[in-house]
Amino acid sequence: MLRVIFISVVILFMSMQNRPCYSQSLRADTLKNWQLKGYAESAVKGGDYYMAIYLLEAYIQKKTRAYNEMYLLAELLSETRNYAPAEALFKKIIDKKKNKFPKAEFNLAKILKNNEKYTEAHSLLKNIEKNARKQALPVDRQLLLNEIEGCLLAIKDTNLLSEIIALHIDTTINKSFIEFAPLQINDTILLFGSVEKEEILSGKSKTNYRKFYTANSKNENYYNRSVSETPPFFNFEDAHTGNGCFSIDGKRFYSTRCEKNIMNKIICSIHVSELKNGEWVQPVSLDNTINSKDYTSTQMTVGNYSQSNIEIIYFSSDRPGGFGGYDIWYSVYNKNTESYTEACNAGSAINTIADEKTPFYDINSGILYFSSTGWSGYGGFDVFKSQGNLVNWSKPENAGKPINTGADDLFYSLNKDGKKAFLISNRKGSIPYKHDHCCDDIYSLQFEK
Repeated sequence: MLRVIFISVVILFMSMQNRPCYSQSLRADTLKNWQLKGYAESAVKGGDYYMAIYLLEAYIQKKTRAYNEMYLLAELLSETRNYAPAEALFKKIIDKKKNKFPKAEFNLAKILKNNEKYTEAHSLLKNIEKNARKQALPVDRQLLLNEIEGCLLAIKDTNLLSEIIALHIDTTINKSFIEFAPLQINDTILLFGSVEKEEILSGKSKTNYRKFYTANSKNENYYNRSVSETPPFFNFEDAHTGNGCFSIDGKRFYSTRCEKNIMNKIICSIHVSELKNGEWVQPVSLDNTINSKDYTSTQMTVGNYSQSNIEIIYFSSDRPGGFGGYDIWYSVYNKNTESYTEACNAGSAINTIADEKTPFYDINSGILYFSSTGWSGYGGFDVFKSQGNLVNWSKPENAGKPINTGADDLFYSLNKDGKKAFLISNRKGSIPYKHDHCCDDIYSLQFEK
């Protein structure tokens, strides 16, 4: 359950809290044990995982055998992608109270994959599979088998030479908080989403809203990073903005608006801006054939049907009727009526009981790229590719290294000539804020000929 909640906040980049990570408005050394525990539980319910971690660490220092709280802390460290201490804590719990927490070994194996300790993770996962003959599996069998297969894939690929070069874009673009959804607009402009830590800490951004940013580029050099003020890259003043893409004819630009609903749940909806009489109009929300007041629709990409001009909008959503958490859905645009069909699930050929997010459809090849935690991967979210459209897809194939790592790898996108790609990742080498894997940076991918 924690993973569903946290991924909604981090991967969608839509935290509504007006505070930086590790904010500590409470001083742990002034609180009694029952207060530390109670405030930590309240922080978890409120979505402030960093405060919960701070309080639980103080509590466990005093109550060294509080294994329930220790397990919760290990889960929170995992969900906030602080892999090293999460690994150490899960190992301690398994050593002392293995039988009390049947899912601890599986969680440890996933953390070991995040830390790229694939041989150790594989051994642990195989042991879980073996013990399943004596006791019930703590997780879905197919997910377990996929995790095992992912370990073997990573071990096999360790010594392979790749024809892809992954480059971390420097601090002219990447900052120490978060970047997401990079999209090459043309030869000189890169569009992406971001919010800067410096703005939060200085108090310049009272709302901490995610926004569209643009930067100029030339021969892998980037400059003039700034908040977008150019249509159609409109930023909403009172909500989070991001995840942009153009229609096939370039006359519509889709973006996401995210805000809390009356139930205090963050909901993202798809908006569109149209080019009319040579000018881009302000974005408007798509109707309830796609958007829902209770569920998120986000991370759009535009494809076509069998090399025709029939336009298909693919997006990620947690609405009912799917196979797991977030699935890939689609809607067909009718240019004659300027309307969209009812959203349909893209099917079990690509969607799993876990999460599928950040789709990108390459019209030139007819390949859908997306990130998933449900297929066999190296750890966290991996990028996969599948050829087809609508509900007809080939079996997803892991995009391999260096596109994928043990960390989260998302928002893969190709430029128009297919010679360069971008993605975001919290892999080792990203600019840290509080720990090495906390935050996502943009990477460029160059394909050697």
